[in-house]
Amino acid sequence: MWNLHQEPINIRYQASPFSKAGVFYISALILTFIPPLLIAYRSQGFWQRVDTYREQPEIHFQHELVLYLETLLPDKSLGWSTFKNYNQLLQDRVRVPFIQESIPIHSMQACILHCTQKNSQTSETDWNGDGKLDGLNLTLTIPIANEEQIRGITLLLLFDVKLHTSVFDGSGISMSADLVLHQKQPVASKGRDSRFREPIFDGSSLNPETFKFSKVLQQYAKRNLTTRLSNQYSTWTRCGSGLNQAFSVDIQIQYPEQTISYTPGIWQVLKWAWVQYLSIAIVFMAIFRQFRSHVFTSQVFPVVRRKDTF
Repeated sequence: MWNLHQEPINIRYQASPFSKAGVFYISALILTFIPPLLIAYRSQGFWQRVDTYREQPEIHFQHELVLYLETLLPDKSLGWSTFKNYNQLLQDRVRVPFIQESIPIHSMQACILHCTQKNSQTSETDWNGDGKLDGLNLTLTIPIANEEQIRGITLLLLFDVKLHTSVFDGSGISMSADLVLHQKQPVASKGRDSRFREPIFDGSSLNPETFKFSKVLQQYAKRNLTTRLSNQYSTWTRCGSGLNQAFSVDIQIQYPEQTISYTPGIWQVLKWAWVQYLSIAIVFMAIFRQFRSHVFTSQVFPVVRRKDTF
């Protein structure tokens, strides 16, 4: 037999909204779309309150530091800083170090140079050439007298690097670590957070409390975003039998990619919520469609059956 012609047939089942069939249809619609919403909401994660992304921050060494060398006698401890007022507080205990930031051979572009004193230079390197600084290699050499014994060192940089050393007399410390961000609360998805733009040191103050490390770190710890050293490895070089003429500090700090948490915007929240709702609603729609078809075709409730031919 040849199929010479065909026409689709559309069958409509009609009834009053206040009839039993109408009430059943409205109830079926409610049971189709409301339960998926409740299930998606109660299954956790419906409203995306916090999200994360990976980013390498733009980290810059501001060429400002505070150095404090602990000796046997507290009143004989040495130090130096790029803040002139801190050096005035130390008076005759100031020891100007020779500062040098070494440039790795595999650096792929020129470094940012900045002189902190007559015989020193600083630099940061971009190893992969992506326009973001990847690390800092810093070496400080502090001249000391023969009778001076260094027992500990505290070094504060822009990102507040604090080194804890051994109780033995030493002639140097070497350290390698990653500078990472620490978050207390998610940041906003847009805009700029300018709550903590003030520097941690007031360079114009002559008050000794301004440069008290414990107070400075307490105030810094209150910030939402702080930096700290992770993946840290350090060695303490003990004094040899010879005379001490210098104390060296060799620091290698990398700026790795960070995981940053933020509060999503309304459109991102709705997009994620819609995906969860729809994945459950499709199942309910398929089930209740078959159920409605069986009820109306079997005339469980009285309805008017109309046949349309196209």
